[in-house]
Amino acid sequence: MLDRKTLVIGAASLAIGVAISGVFLGNEPEDETASAIQAERDFMDFTMPDLSQADEPRANAETVTERNAEPPVSKAERDFMDFTMPDLSKPTEDENPTLDGCIKPPRPQWVIDRTPQEAVNAKLLRSIYDRNRHQSIIDTKSCPCEIEYPSWDDSDAQYREIAEEKDRGEIQEIGGDIAREAAQIQRLSRDICREWQGR
Repeated sequence: MLDRKTLVIGAASLAIGVAISGVFLGNEPEDETASAIQAERDFMDFTMPDLSQADEPRANAETVTERNAEPPVSKAERDFMDFTMPDLSKPTEDENPTLDGCIKPPRPQWVIDRTPQEAVNAKLLRSIYDRNRHQSIIDTKSCPCEIEYPSWDDSDAQYREIAEEKDRGEIQEIGGDIAREAAQIQRLSRDICREWQGR
C-alpha cells in the first residue's frame, strides 16, 4: 500500500506541475491572442454586406469584376469548342474536293432537287458534262482544275437545247449516245491528266 510520505510527495509534484504549466500557458501575449481570435471570426463571417451604401461598394465590385474577367478568346479557340450542328440542308462550296485538291463545282439546283422521274434528265446532263470536260482536256492537252471540273453552266444550256420538247424515251436514247461518246474519250483524257499532274 501507499504510505503517507509517498502520497504527500505525489500531491506536491502534481501541484508544482500544474503551477508550472499555468505559468507557461497563461503568459501568451494578449495582442497575439486577440488577433488570432479576430482572424477566426473574419474567416467564419457569413453576414451579407450592407448594399445600401452603393457608391464605394460598386466601385469595388467593378474592380473585382475587372480582375476576375477572363482574357478575350481567339476565333480559333471559339471554333474549336463550337459544337453547333452545321446546316446540312445546303451544300458547301468544298463539298466535293478531289484527291488532287480540285473543288468540284456544285451541280445545278434542279438536279439536286429532282424527282425520281427526272433521273433520266439528270443522267443526260451528266453525260453532256463528262463529254465536254473530257473533250476540253484532249483539246488543251492540259488538266488544271478549271478544265477537269468546269462549271455546269455550258452543259446545262446544251441539255436544255437537246431536251426541249422531247419525251422521256427520246431523252433516254440521246443520253445513251452521249454517254458512249464520253466513254470513248475518257481513257485518253485520264492519261493526259495523269501525265499533266505527274502521277
